[in-house]
Amino acid sequence: SKAFLKTPQEPVQLHRDEDWYAEAGITLHRGDAALAIDRAAKVVTLRSGATLPYAWLVLAAGASARTLPALPPTLANVAALRSAADARRLRGLLETAGRVTVLGGGFIGLEIAATASALGKPVSVLEAAPRLLMRSVSPELAEHVLAAHRASGVDIRLGANVGDFAIDGDRLASLAVNGQREDVELL
Repeated sequence: SKAFLKTPQEPVQLHRDEDWYAEAGITLHRGDAALAIDRAAKVVTLRSGATLPYAWLVLAAGASARTLPALPPTLANVAALRSAADARRLRGLLETAGRVTVLGGGFIGLEIAATASALGKPVSVLEAAPRLLMRSVSPELAEHVLAAHRASGVDIRLGANVGDFAIDGDRLASLAVNGQREDVELL
């Protein structure tokens, strides 16, 4: 998503063709859901009955973007990134935004923050947890990522409690962050 958000000519690349996987030595099992994992035997059983042995198993089930409760989903300056349409819309918003606020210090939020910063936008990341990437990486790696983002000029606030908000027309105008009202241009 970084290249796509930064470069207007970059095409959306959600899926690779079958040849790419074959050349990379990857076997796809489309439409054949995993039904069971036998950790002792290191085997995954698929719906078709096939079994796949593994040395390492990564569960990458995806995630869904969380939004603020009661925040209208159609605000002109609020975006989430979960689809190609979302990416196109966000790319357009980033072109004209003067300042960007990102809610959440997970992988996608940090990628958007890094991209917006590389585009010369002032960026703030508001993370409720006491560290970045709380559910996915070690504290040491999270500290390294925090330092790298801060070194590139991204304002990262940990333990940020985002409260109520104000709307002006079809735009989010401000958020309460740790009890202090802050203006928002792009969220």
